[in-house]
Amino acid sequence: MLYTLGIVFVWFVLAFVLGAVVGWFVHHVVRRPSAPRSPKASPPRNEASGDAAESSASMQALRAELKELKSRVVALEPVEFERDRLRRELAELRAIRASELKIAVSKPIQAPPPPDDVSALRNERDQLRALLGRHEATIGIQAATIDRLQSHVDSESQAAPRPPDLEIGRSMLGTAIQLDDLTVVVGIDTDVAALCHQHEITTWWGLANTDVRVLRSMLEAAGRSANQYDPSSWPQQARLLAHGSWQQFVNLTNRLPRLN
Repeated sequence: MLYTLGIVFVWFVLAFVLGAVVGWFVHHVVRRPSAPRSPKASPPRNEASGDAAESSASMQALRAELKELKSRVVALEPVEFERDRLRRELAELRAIRASELKIAVSKPIQAPPPPDDVSALRNERDQLRALLGRHEATIGIQAATIDRLQSHVDSESQAAPRPPDLEIGRSMLGTAIQLDDLTVVVGIDTDVAALCHQHEITTWWGLANTDVRVLRSMLEAAGRSANQYDPSSWPQQARLLAHGSWQQFVNLTNRLPRLN
């Protein structure tokens, strides 16, 4: 828009300058022939011969000046043609500008939606976000279930070791233990052991073949605190218990924090 206005202004200035030049030349064409006719330019006629000579010289001068003026007029013709062309282009630009303004005015202005509509859209957005969160949580639980079942299948497909010697384990651990007692694993209390049983993790060997991610998802789904329960070492501890590696189990658990 500013570019178009600038072009219109430049053409207007050029037309004005050309008009001024043409006016200046026309003004001089009108004034110069009248100069010899003024009384001041006419010499006193004392003698007929002198008058004839002066008249002949004056006529020659007028003819020369007239010839010069004709040549100037011929030279001004292209200037007039250019001036007319500029005027036509100026008129076309003004017409284009008027049509652009008419189109801009005819376009409807889109008003913002009413406040009620905005509130409704925000409520719908919040509901969709909540629904998406619930679906993501459901998908996470289902993925954890799939991982747990896969781990259970893998553990069943692997040959379980023979039951360890519990008497040696009691002497090494200094406490009475039972086979496949999940609470022997450091970090698992009776509540978590019951939760493992609900998810079909009932033996040391089954816990040894359960992925840590499955255990974390199980604890999160049950609302257990991640700061209190860290299942990262549970499969390793259970594997040592299942194989009866009591000394290695003691060495590992001595480095682990105990439940409060």
